[in-house]
Amino acid sequence: MTRSILLRSSIVAATIFATACSPPAPAAPATAPQPLAALAPSPIIETPVLSCDAASTLEAGVTKESLIATFGAENVSEENVQWVDSETPAIVLFASDPEMRVELLWLDKTSGGPRAIQTYGTKWTGPLGLHVKASMAEVEAANGAPVSLMGFSNHNAGEANDFHGGKLGDGDIGCSVTLAFSMGEGITGEAMQAVNDDPEKVYRSDSAEMRAAKPFLDTIVLSYSDPS
Repeated sequence: MTRSILLRSSIVAATIFATACSPPAPAAPATAPQPLAALAPSPIIETPVLSCDAASTLEAGVTKESLIATFGAENVSEENVQWVDSETPAIVLFASDPEMRVELLWLDKTSGGPRAIQTYGTKWTGPLGLHVKASMAEVEAANGAPVSLMGFSNHNAGEANDFHGGKLGDGDIGCSVTLAFSMGEGITGEAMQAVNDDPEKVYRSDSAEMRAAKPFLDTIVLSYSDPS
């Protein structure tokens, strides 16, 4: 074997040995996972208002589409809800949060804004700063006068829409307020019977019977006239 062949063989062998003994080259860094697009947070309403004036968070011209645009599709749903003595389809805002839940009812309308908006959510501020769970004394003080309401055996149980000239009757044209009351806890059977014995009877809030029933505000309802 010639010297040149031996030299080439030695070089090849050395190269193979060096390659085998060298530490492996570091792997290329894996591409870092890209973060998912952040979901837009649901809007937070610091002081939601439901009233007949310009301060109201919801108003007569609201639609399902505008609710979705403002509050997000995840906060707008469709349900059948209780209305008077039956159920009716409604658009519900914040359905899973009883303190923020609001129900919008179109009733016999097929377009435009709702006929009524109602809430029993305690986080909403109603007309004149009233909240669900307010006592009758608080309602009378805000109104500046007594209110008249149905007894609690009527299908419109505890409903009040006669405010005896008080501030609750001063809503914008086309918008009116109705308040629904429930009987207080721990009242006697006699007091309960006194406001349940006649389904057609209307009681003043300052009557002895209604005082004894200790009513509190249960539901706030805004009703809108339909100009069409």
